This record gives sequence, structure tokens and C-alpha cells, in this order.
Amino acid sequence: MESQRVIDYGKNYDVIVVGAGHAGCEAALAAARIGCRTL
Repeated sequence: MESQRVIDYGKNYDVIVVGAGHAGCEAALAAARIGCRTL
């Protein structure tokens, strides 16, 4: 039995940050500040 899940966010991103700890928040902020489309 295979399970497939497709999530379509409808946008393209330059950076996807996984994790909301200190490092994840800093990475997301730094990427956003230099103009990257960040998720």
C-alpha cells in the first residue's frame, strides 16, 4: 500500500526553512532580508 501526498503551495520559493528553533528563525530572517522568497 502506497500513500502519496502532494502539497501545492502555488508559488516558487528560493529558500525553504525546516525548523523554527533559533537557527531556523535566523536562517529565514537572513534569507528574507537579502530578498529571497522564503517559506
